[in-house]
Amino acid sequence: SGRDGITYRTSSGSIVKFTNDQKEVETATIVYQNPLDWVVPVLSQPKQIQQDLQDEYRPNETSLWAIEMKELKILTTDERRLISWLTYRYDTEKFHSLNQTIETFGQDIDQKTLLNIYNQTKHIIENNKNTLWLTDIHGGNVGWDENGKLKVFDFG
Repeated sequence: SGRDGITYRTSSGSIVKFTNDQKEVETATIVYQNPLDWVVPVLSQPKQIQQDLQDEYRPNETSLWAIEMKELKILTTDERRLISWLTYRYDTEKFHSLNQTIETFGQDIDQKTLLNIYNQTKHIIENNKNTLWLTDIHGGNVGWDENGKLKVFDFG
């Protein structure tokens, strides 16, 4: 669960997120129509499941939506810490150097995994700046797909 929604695993092996965040719904729609290699695949057009009829001026902003997406493998604690540290500033010009990263996390994560996460996280941050401009990328909002690729799964 998060600030604006909650996710559930379905019996078909996907994840459904229920949210009232309109920006998240708009971003999920973009991702559904234009898949990106660093974002979790959205499996269907987001669906409005409840409309707040009491707010006639902003009915879509206060409605509940369902977003169906592919399930990702959750990161280990050390992997989450590393990605959160790397994404703290959302700015590749200030992106920590590989040497800084090895000095900080080299005892906790093997070098091959560390290098893989470092490169994939940098790819996510660079591509985000050129496309979606997501503002909540951190270790708790990233997971592994079945091919070992890191994917962002929160569209807020």
